[in-house]
This record gives sequence, C-alpha cells and structure tokens, in this order.
Amino acid sequence: MSDNILYAILALNLITLPIAILFFYKYYLKCYDTFVGSFPSLAVISSSKEIFSVNDDALKFFGFQNLRNLKHSHSSISDFFIEDLGCIDKHTYGKNWLFRLEGQKHIKVKMRNNRLNMEQYFYITVVKMSLIDKFLILFHDITNIEKEKIDNKEKSQKDSLTGVFNREKMADVFNDLMSQSEKTNEIFSVIIFDIDHFKRVNDTYGHNVGDRVLVELSRLINSCLRVNKDILARWGGEEFLIVSKGSNRDQAHKLALRLKSEVERYGFYIVRHITCSFGVTEFKQNDQGYKQTVDRADTALYEAKETGRNKVISK
Repeated sequence: MSDNILYAILALNLITLPIAILFFYKYYLKCYDTFVGSFPSLAVISSSKEIFSVNDDALKFFGFQNLRNLKHSHSSISDFFIEDLGCIDKHTYGKNWLFRLEGQKHIKVKMRNNRLNMEQYFYITVVKMSLIDKFLILFHDITNIEKEKIDNKEKSQKDSLTGVFNREKMADVFNDLMSQSEKTNEIFSVIIFDIDHFKRVNDTYGHNVGDRVLVELSRLINSCLRVNKDILARWGGEEFLIVSKGSNRDQAHKLALRLKSEVERYGFYIVRHITCSFGVTEFKQNDQGYKQTVDRADTALYEAKETGRNKVISK
C-alpha cells in the first residue's frame, strides 16, 4: 500500500473520529434528558461545576426556556437556594455541596418558583451516578407542610383576641434586642399602658364589648407605630407593651404622648371614649435582664394611674 493511501486513511480517521465523539456525546446527553424527564417532580443532573440536564418542570420552575439559557446564567443549581432558617443556601457547603449532601436525608432548601411567582420549600436528595462524576438531584415539594408549620408558629406567638404579639413572643424579642445591644450599643425603650377603669367597661357593657374595645385599641395603636421598629404586644388583660427600637426615653415619651392623644380622640364601639395611662423607660446596659426594664416601666405606669390617670410618666 502506497504512502499516499495510508495518509488518506489516517486523514479520514482524524476527521471522522471527532464526528463520532460528537455523535455519542449528543446521544449521551439525550439519554440524560430522557432520564430526568421520567421524574414527576423537579429533577437535575449536574456536576459540581456544570448543569448537564434538567426536566421540563425544572426549566419552568427556574424561569428558563431551555437548558442553554439556564447554563449561560448559572453553573450550579445551588444559585437558586434562598437563605432561610433551617434551609441550606449556596454558601452552606460551598463548591463541594453535592459531595457533602450525597446520601443525606431531610435537607431543606427554599427556592423561588418563577412561573408561579412564589417561594417554595423542598427536601433535596442527591444521588451519585455510577462511574461518572455527576449527580442526580431530586426535589420533593414540602411547601404546604412548611407553611402549616409557619402558620402554627405564628399563631402560638400571637394573642388570640387582638392578633398582636403575646407575652411569650415578646420575651424572644427582648432577648434578641439585648443581645444586639451588647454587640452594637443599640438603644431601645419600653412603653407599658393600660385602659383606665376598664373593669367599669366590662361591668357596664359586658365582656363582649370589652373584648371589642381591646381589639379596636390594638388596631389604633398599631396604626400609629413604625413598621419593624415599634412592636406591640398584649402583656396581659387590658395591659399592652410596646418595644420602640432605636428610641431613647425622651423619644419614647413623645410617642406615648401622641398615642394617649389618639386614644382620647377615638370613638370606640358603644363605649365611645376611653383613656389610657402610660409608663415609659429606656433599656439600660446594667439592667439584669429585660424584666428589670419592664418593672421600671410598670412602676412608671403605676405612678401615672395613682396620680390621676390619662397621663404619661417616664422613669
């Protein structure tokens, strides 16, 4: 066989080999697509560096028309994990998150459903695919279960009559604020108030009317407070408590005066007019727990009631 023929055969092999490799690679990827397409929920095949295949449900969920667009924007599905209590995010395990999660159970993630424009919760299962450096990632939707847990937790933190926070929840708020204050010296103040002669309201009009007054009062006060800065809770009976973040005693005193005026002007159900007395104090770094702060505000409230009611006293 002449050298020219040998060169021709070699050249043909060099040309056809990449074509064959490309053919088998495309077939390989098509098998991936068929495989992930067989799952009824979100399914992804990925390595630690690249996403190889997602099923149609996953594409719709993440808001992409095709895999190419998804891969152009993201190299890892963990990019979609949202930071939330009890959930992992893309920083929890870093680049090796697939290896770390392999075989683990009840790993929870939170992601945004771009098709429905809502956030959902999932248990994630990571399975190493045999002989290749790729993983099958499956997502089991637990959104309804998580929402029920959240709803139950919120209910346990709120007063059943007025819907504002209860005493137990405020204990958590105080502990968080004191911890933050130790780190940053952030200030906060406490306002305690109750309805003057509330027993007379119940005795004259009945407890149903009294309950209605408590509900209206909590709504009125809440409407006058700063969102995420002033926190209202029912402290017990007709007594309420406000934590005012970032406020010193003078600022909290001014807020209490404004609230007192709003209550005086408001026309309540059946009883029409009521008044409230207020006690105000500022958290001090040497307070032995939040109870000492609250006791000081309570002492101020007692003084306001003993000296005529419908007034604000600060300590």
